[in-house]
Amino acid sequence: MECPYDFFGYYDHGRDFGVVHVADRHLLPGKKFFTWGCGEDGLAWSTILSDDDGPYIEIQAGSHETQAELSLFEPHASLTWRECWCPVWKLGPFDFATPDTSTPAR
Repeated sequence: MECPYDFFGYYDHGRDFGVVHVADRHLLPGKKFFTWGCGEDGLAWSTILSDDDGPYIEIQAGSHETQAELSLFEPHASLTWRECWCPVWKLGPFDFATPDTSTPAR
């Protein structure tokens, strides 16, 4: 799914906090929310991989739209980009974010 914005994120209304990612969507088109789920297997992984507060969500971003895509680099090659990960709290859901702000606009 193509994202028309240079930001995406998550906000937990119950805990009143979240995170927003800002990057050029043309350079970093990959965006994903991941959770192990609330089933028996998912809860087992949450117990193994997190603190004692239960299931959680991971937000992931990258230069490929899916994890099935691969790229090989020639020796001495490089790839650079700018991305910002911003924690947000006591703000409510955000409508917009830019790399020039430490918190998203509301």
